[in-house]
Amino acid sequence: MLRFFKPKNQKIEVYSSNSGCLYALEQVKDDIFSTKMMGEGIAIKTDDAYVFSPISGTIEMIADTKHAVIVKNESVNILVHVGVDTCMYKGEGLQVLTTKNAEVKVGDPLIKVDRQFFKEKNINTDTILIFMDCESERIQLYSENLVTQGKTAIASICNKKQ
Repeated sequence: MLRFFKPKNQKIEVYSSNSGCLYALEQVKDDIFSTKMMGEGIAIKTDDAYVFSPISGTIEMIADTKHAVIVKNESVNILVHVGVDTCMYKGEGLQVLTTKNAEVKVGDPLIKVDRQFFKEKNINTDTILIFMDCESERIQLYSENLVTQGKTAIASICNKKQ
C-alpha cells in the first residue's frame, strides 16, 4: 500500500553534535539558556575541535560572530551555539564550515572551535542545542550522560500536527 502522507506522530531523532557529557540546560551558566528564554534544549561538555549538525536540514542562519548556526528541517529549528560569551570575540577562535541555505546531514561539520584559545581566556565552549519555536510537549529529551557525536540520539521531536 502506498503512503502519500506522513503519519501524524512521526518523530525525528536529534543526534549529539559532539562527543562528551550531556547535561541539563538549567545548568548552563547563562540566564538566557538556563531559564529557557530561547526554548527547550540540552548542553554538551566537550573538547571536540568541531561541532557537527545534529539533524539533517538546511542552514537557516549563521551568526556574524561565528558562534552559532541554526539548522532547520520540517519539524524543528535547532540553534547550535558554541559556549557562553564566545560572541564577545567577534569570530576569533571560530571558523564556520558551512554556508547559509546549504543542505546538511547529521554529522556534517558546522563550526571549528579553537578550544585552547577560549581556554586561555577562561571562556566556556560547551555546545548548547536549543529547539527553537518548538512546543515542549513535542520534545522528548533523553538522559544518557556520555554521548558520541553523530551516533547518540539525544532527543526526539514529534512532527507538527498536519
